Amino acid sequence: MGFITITTHQTPLHFSSSGLIDEIVVSRAYRGEGIGKMLIGTAIEKFKQLGSCEIEVSSEFKNTTVRRFYKNCGFEEKGVILEKDL
Repeated sequence: MGFITITTHQTPLHFSSSGLIDEIVVSRAYRGEGIGKMLIGTAIEKFKQLGSCEIEVSSEFKNTTVRRFYKNCGFEEKGVILEKDL
């Protein structure tokens, strides 16, 4: 039905680790059934258990559907990610 991959990393700018949602995928057949929100909620709880101070997630700028999904899960657009294709 779906999966989520998460990692944490430590930087000198934060007092504790930052959580990162690397990937979240829900099969098209199951979208709209709350599975994505359940996966995000589970990840948030895990990051809390690990003592993370924030959670980061990224999306393609043009993918307004995914950006709206993350906003509905409580995320805010706070920065810009720059990429260079290799």
